[in-house]
Amino acid sequence: MAYYLQRMGFGELPFECYAHAEAAFENALAVVAKCAKWIISEQDAPVIERLLALHDWQLSEAPMHRVVKAEQQLRQFLAGTGASPFVRRTSD
Repeated sequence: MAYYLQRMGFGELPFECYAHAEAAFENALAVVAKCAKWIISEQDAPVIERLLALHDWQLSEAPMHRVVKAEQQLRQFLAGTGASPFVRRTSD
């Protein structure tokens, strides 16, 4: 949701932070699949903390109708088959 709220003007986190956070969560999912423990590496923790701090700020500043719209956009993405917006596409 933080990404969608930022696109509405709430925040200025660099795109790379979102991509790094997504990779960090994917790493944590891989770990939990192997050993049934949720572990976020020390290397990945700062970017997740930064994203959570942004989202906390967004929730305190964005009007409710914007938060609802961001949640709808996230649900549409999760229900679809499209690629992550954080994956850089290579040009052919």
